[in-house]
Amino acid sequence: RGRVLRMEKVENDVSHQLIEECMLLANEAVAGRLMALNRPALYRIHEPPDDKRLQEYREEVLSHHIQCGNLSNRHEVQRLLEKLNHLPIGQALKIGFLKSLMRARYAVEPLGHYGLAKKKYTHFTSPIRRYADLVVHRALFQQPGQRIALQSLKEVADHISETERNSDDAERDSRDVKMFAFLNAQLKSAQPTRYEALVTDVRNFGFFVDVTGLGMSGLVPLSGLSDDFYQFDIARGQLTGRRTRRVFKLGDRVEVQIAKVDTF
Repeated sequence: RGRVLRMEKVENDVSHQLIEECMLLANEAVAGRLMALNRPALYRIHEPPDDKRLQEYREEVLSHHIQCGNLSNRHEVQRLLEKLNHLPIGQALKIGFLKSLMRARYAVEPLGHYGLAKKKYTHFTSPIRRYADLVVHRALFQQPGQRIALQSLKEVADHISETERNSDDAERDSRDVKMFAFLNAQLKSAQPTRYEALVTDVRNFGFFVDVTGLGMSGLVPLSGLSDDFYQFDIARGQLTGRRTRRVFKLGDRVEVQIAKVDTF
């Protein structure tokens, strides 16, 4: 009847990963071929994070007494992410790293893909029928004497990067509308569902949590903590109860339930 019944997480197994790897190899091979032919084409690029944001993230990691090298070096990034896989606070810090990344886009310059660690990359395989794939097919299979104007390609790259952002926003918004209705129904329920959540950021007004069971994040404001008066320790980045000495810090696992939905 148009209402969300439940939330389920889709698990990708090794067969999904195998197909994904084959698609990535095709994209990489085609990008290399186009570069060797020196033909104007579209590339899928993902630029390295801003040095300032990387440094801020590195300082946050160090503040938790975790060794961290120069993150402008990709090998140091891989080393850190591998280390975080084995730490209780690791998942929360990995979310922080993702927030420091740039957004992937289309361009006529083959600048490489930071997130995939590939120097040559484009969108050639077409499981979701992207227009970018069609443009790349034309460049790859064009007849001798044919030529695609570089300026025209630049305009296409800018346009489809923008429409991709728009469609991503629309997809997220449409999902959120359904999610908010789902959560509003829980608010009216006599027994609201309780969810496991991960503390991902601590501020002086409360803390943010990532709720895996819902695939979304939320805020737990200090006004919602009625068991004590909590004070923010900026040096340690944690909230401490004045009477109970209960602590909320990055990486903590907590149990939450919906308290308010901002319908506007």
